[in-house]
Amino acid sequence: MNKDWRPRLNIDISKRAFNIFQRHLPTGVKGKVYRVVMEELADALEKAGPDLVAALVNKWMRLEEISPTVGSVLGEKSGNDS
Repeated sequence: MNKDWRPRLNIDISKRAFNIFQRHLPTGVKGKVYRVVMEELADALEKAGPDLVAALVNKWMRLEEISPTVGSVLGEKSGNDS
């Protein structure tokens, strides 16, 4: 395998998500954010495995429930002190 080869991911997203990302993620930052999210998800999958996949796919969990950091940031944005 070529040592410069890097795996890539190409996925379809909703127009709503695309518009939100366009509005809030400046050019040059999107890839960095996507990489962080994918690495965090990979770590969570290593720990939880198929149960996490089922919870995400069936929308039984939200991102803020998986990550205490995301949950605390969202709480600050909404004015909650949780």
